[in-house]
Amino acid sequence: MAARHKRKSDSRQRSRRSGGRQAPKTLLFVYGTARRGERNHKWLKGAKYRSESKALHVKRVKRLGGPAMLPGRSKVAGELYEDNGFVMARLDRLEAPEFKRRRVRVWTKSPKGRRHKIVKAWAWTPEE
Repeated sequence: MAARHKRKSDSRQRSRRSGGRQAPKTLLFVYGTARRGERNHKWLKGAKYRSESKALHVKRVKRLGGPAMLPGRSKVAGELYEDNGFVMARLDRLEAPEFKRRRVRVWTKSPKGRRHKIVKAWAWTPEE
């Protein structure tokens, strides 16, 4: 009985130290050749797939022989991933120097498709 009480106490102390909140997750939005089934998807190894998504207020164009996203009035389909702490740096190397990392607003839905929400995620867009 005492051991069980101690575990609860330990978890409360950890919760107090972190303010009771989890660290924010780093979200990555990929489109084009980094999506599942495409040639550059291997660069996402270790990232957790979250959902099919759409970047908002952008337009898709073809640049440097592949797809690119620029500011616009449309949506671009892609996939949302949760970074494991290493993937973002890998994608920076893959996309450099032509593309830079920027925050974009992404429309996503829950795994069961019941709720929709808008989140901010990192995406790689051409240097302007």
